[in-house]
Amino acid sequence: FISCSLLVVVVLFFISCSLLVVVVLFFISCSLLIVVFLFFISCSLVVVVLFFISCSLLVVVVLFFIGCSLLVIVVLFFISCSLLVVVVLFFISCSLLVVVVLFFVCCSLVVVV
Repeated sequence: FISCSLLVVVVLFFISCSLLVVVVLFFISCSLLIVVFLFFISCSLVVVVLFFISCSLLVVVVLFFIGCSLLVIVVLFFISCSLLVVVVLFFISCSLLVVVVLFFVCCSLVVVV
């Protein structure tokens, strides 16, 4: 009976040890699963951050091209304004030249008469 009871105690000890090992391995696997889950969450957060960075860079590039096109429009506007001023001054000088020519023609007609 003593040997049987010792055998039962030993068997129960090994069963409890194996259960303890199973419980420890279960908690280790759970913690590893949590670590893997947190890793994938952090990776997805990095992807989201990179997406927002790329979107903001796209907005900056679009605004840059819009600003460049507006600058080109302003430069072309000032060039067209200066060309308009040149054309107006040309017509004013032409009309003044016509007035001067007519004045000299009138003066020569007065002298001839």
